[in-house]
Amino acid sequence: MRRLLDSHKLSDSYVSECVSVYVQHPQAESCLEILKSHRVIVLTGARGIGRHTAAIWLLDQLSDIRLREVRREPTEPFNVSDILSDRQAGWILDLRSEDADLAIDFGRSIADEETKTALKQAGSYLVVIARTDLWEKIGNGGRELESSLTEPPPKEVLIRHLQSGTSPLKQHHAHLWSNNSEITKELSGLTPVEIVDWSSDIRNEHSIALKESDYIELPTESVENAVQARRNWLEDLLKWHKTNQSPHCRNFILAAAVLDGCRAGEIYSESQNISSFLSEDQEEKDIGQGGPGIYELVDISEAVLKNGDYLTFPKSGYARSIIEYFWVDRMHLRPKFINWLVDTSKNKGGNYDSETFERMGDYILRWSSQRRDIGDLEKILFAWSSNENLRHSAQDLLTAAAFDPEIGRQVRDKMLTWSKSTNTNDVHLQSVIAHACGGPLGTVFDRVMIYRLGHLVESPDQQVKEASLKSFETLWSAEHTRPRIRDTITQWLTGNDPSRREVGLSSFIAIARVTNGFRTAANSQDAQTGEWSFYAAGWKAALEKKPRRTNIDTAFALWMSNALISNIDEAVCTRIIEESIRSSASSGQVTGNRISALTRMLFVWAPASVSDDRAGVRDRIIERASGLDPIRHLEAAPAADKTYD
Repeated sequence: MRRLLDSHKLSDSYVSECVSVYVQHPQAESCLEILKSHRVIVLTGARGIGRHTAAIWLLDQLSDIRLREVRREPTEPFNVSDILSDRQAGWILDLRSEDADLAIDFGRSIADEETKTALKQAGSYLVVIARTDLWEKIGNGGRELESSLTEPPPKEVLIRHLQSGTSPLKQHHAHLWSNNSEITKELSGLTPVEIVDWSSDIRNEHSIALKESDYIELPTESVENAVQARRNWLEDLLKWHKTNQSPHCRNFILAAAVLDGCRAGEIYSESQNISSFLSEDQEEKDIGQGGPGIYELVDISEAVLKNGDYLTFPKSGYARSIIEYFWVDRMHLRPKFINWLVDTSKNKGGNYDSETFERMGDYILRWSSQRRDIGDLEKILFAWSSNENLRHSAQDLLTAAAFDPEIGRQVRDKMLTWSKSTNTNDVHLQSVIAHACGGPLGTVFDRVMIYRLGHLVESPDQQVKEASLKSFETLWSAEHTRPRIRDTITQWLTGNDPSRREVGLSSFIAIARVTNGFRTAANSQDAQTGEWSFYAAGWKAALEKKPRRTNIDTAFALWMSNALISNIDEAVCTRIIEESIRSSASSGQVTGNRISALTRMLFVWAPASVSDDRAGVRDRIIERASGLDPIRHLEAAPAADKTYD
């Protein structure tokens, strides 16, 4: 799960890691030539072949660019102009998911000279990763940009990854593993992604059995263990379950697998809880003292106790395989097992380290993705969100699930449903969603996450509101997401969809409280820029909002404080407000109702009783508005219901 999150941040450390382990596909050099020549390339090929890593390597070969990833909802169009605002960028457009789709002329649009020129002027490049069947549909006119990747040498992939990670092998040890006949046989038919996963098990086996030994040949047992790990220890576990049919033994080994590395006493207690959730009778009358004890169960489970207390398995990948075995072998018990995980999360979130629960999250995410069903995922997210110690883990799990190519769309849709909920039982999860929207999800799916934040920021719960405002500030402050967010909210505010206008206003009011947003508008010399249009559209919608809302008055007061900085800043505020009271952008006429609302908001910010700089700004703006509509008599100063100091 952590690797999935990092891959979407495209941090420098993640890029360096990918480049360091990349084994070039046979087409790598020709791909680089296409990218340099056209500024665009489309990578296709079989699933799991390493297209994403290849994309990162290609962009890393180009100098002085920052790597960014852009994704979009299946119904959302893509235009190269959307990414041109961020200069010197290497963009990855990921179209690998099953529901990804684009316009039929996409290939032609990214291959034309206009696109090439625009990318060149921006100093940027674009790598598209697409399913082969999708590219066949949308690629007409851009076939010269395609490169269909084939597998790099499997042995080279294994060697490179054995020499990476937290427990890297020496070069000659890595070659011993990759040249072993049993290992070579197992490599046949594996995709690069599967080889990468297996390399972790081999490194673990090396660390467990051979780390201190400068061996010149591989022990047969170590090779067998590595191969068994690749096969999820199926033969070994089948034999074990045939031999050990007691619920004491089976539930203990299952609890030990989930809580690998925890205290043996806690695992013993949880094994009894599993029995309760599975509705099994733990009593075995022919065994004294209620059944086998911890020492017996540890020995039966083929586990070991570290420091005499902490239980773990000496076989690489064994804990994972135990859970996989149960999941397949006891399909009818899955719901009860999930309920136990949920109960453990709610009640004992602080008892175990975060790695334990992250491992649970990995299993839940993988199972949900395989079945394309997020029901179990929902249960875990609610459980983790309700436990203060697990909310950060819930945020990571939600983010990873929303990025998943199989269930990501379902999760993002569900996030909207949860964001709209008025059920007070959902506030903890809503807080998690609000934080998640400001992270990698907001960088990749900026428009989608802003829409959810627009609902969340109206929550009566203070934690949800504060988390939403923080995410708005984070996304608005990011140079590469800000233009799209600004333009999207402006479209919502000026469009014909009432629900989107409402969300647009909520989003605008949240952003208006971020003062650095005003600075960009103030530094712009062109009143027709997107920044000016954004604020004019936002305050126009705010002036029209009925009934009045305190948060609008608060945002207006905070925003108007910018007018006190200098004469230039006051002029910018005045010009934008002037635009907001006009009946249309091109009209010289103003709307009386907006002037009335403006007068009220100005006196809330600067009540009649004050005589400081606010009063001067207030009176000058009212005088300017009066001059725009000389026939209309402005209302007398309304009674202020709140003073902003």
